[in-house]
Parts: sequence; C-alpha cells; structure tokens
Amino acid sequence: MNTQQIIDTESAHTSGVYPKRPLAIVRGEGAHLWDADGRMYIDCVGGQGAANLGHAHPAVVAADELSRNLLQR
Repeated sequence: MNTQQIIDTESAHTSGVYPKRPLAIVRGEGAHLWDADGRMYIDCVGGQGAANLGHAHPAVVAADELSRNLLQR
C-alpha cells in the first residue's frame, strides 16, 4: 500500500477525534521509524506506555513470540 491508501484506510476506521498527519508509518526499530515511502524518522515520543523501550525491542519481541506460541497450543 502506498501512503495515501494507508491514510485513506485509517481514516475510514477512526473517530476523527485526534488530528492526523499525512504520514504512514509502516516499520519501527529502536528509535527509528520508516514511512511507506521509505523515509526514516527519529521517534521522539518515547515514554508513552511501552514506547520508551523503542520499536521492536528484542526482549519485547521474544516475550510476544513466547506468548503467542503458548496461546496456540
């Protein structure tokens, strides 16, 4: 999906209460984010919930995989 398709899909399923930026984040690693057009950004919004651990933190990914494997038994 390109940026506009992602934005349109999200807009169709949101309340519209919060303003959105014309940006479609598709991947994160540590403090870095990438949009649908391949541009990299530094995520400066750490500290909200588990976001202070970064995106795709190896310990969180491992715990998630373990949980999913246990639930699939």
